[in-house]
Amino acid sequence: MVQPLNETFCALSIYAPVGEKLATRSYSTQRLPAGGMAGLDFNCAKGGTTCNWSVGQFTLYELQADSSGTVTRLHVTFEQTCADIDTLSTAGRGKVVGDLWIL
Repeated sequence: MVQPLNETFCALSIYAPVGEKLATRSYSTQRLPAGGMAGLDFNCAKGGTTCNWSVGQFTLYELQADSSGTVTRLHVTFEQTCADIDTLSTAGRGKVVGDLWIL
């Protein structure tokens, strides 16, 4: 979770496909991972970026953590598009694109 000093916060969650570990590669995503898909959920509480359902992709370039599991280095690019849960259509929906670094 990324939380600036003010009350606005954003949460970015990425998940490997069920039964896999995250690796440095590109993933196709949907809001909750299923059927070999990875998961991606980007939500800014005050920014109104939450989706009922979303599809997208992310590329993990680097991920390192210390012995407690705290992420110490991360580089990921991501794209999330809100979609209709029944048809997965993204027509007329919002899109969030980002490039996140933790050094």
